[in-house]
Amino acid sequence: MNINVLGRFSLAQDLKYCLVGDGHCVQHVSNLDSIRNLVCYIPYMNNKTRCNLYKKAKQNGAIITSYVSSKSTVCDNVELGDGTIIFPNCYVGSNVRIGSNCIIMPNCVISHDCVIEDNCYIAPSVTLGGFVQVGVNSTLYLSSSVIPSTVIGSDVTVGMGAVVINNCANDHTYVGNPATPIRKG
Repeated sequence: MNINVLGRFSLAQDLKYCLVGDGHCVQHVSNLDSIRNLVCYIPYMNNKTRCNLYKKAKQNGAIITSYVSSKSTVCDNVELGDGTIIFPNCYVGSNVRIGSNCIIMPNCVISHDCVIEDNCYIAPSVTLGGFVQVGVNSTLYLSSSVIPSTVIGSDVTVGMGAVVINNCANDHTYVGNPATPIRKG
């Protein structure tokens, strides 16, 4: 796994491209077939599109790099999968595992002993209490909060400002305070 610590960085406004770096510069590439044996990261966008770009780049032999902002605090015993990006002003507690191809936006708090599986998007100002588990392909939107020892299933969407106090079933959308399911899928 490669982890690069960045002081300041901005991601492309045009989300049709992934960003590819050779260690010295970053460029846009629109043809994913040209990504071979390069170091790259994939900017934020919806989980399905980002996951497809990630898979395509991996199939082409790209080295997918994780980035952690130097303005974030990452404690001891934290494991990051490849392609994960942690933006500025985040706190990641000890014994946290974050899977591959995850986006942790600014001002998030991920408390101790949390597990975030692959392909998750954590929006700005989300707070996860200790021992929270977030399943594959899940999205937690702006300012949502999850109490300690809660399990968020796979393919779950948690709406903006929701307060999750109970486990969330796979493939559901949850909103409100307390968060309740509004639909499956």
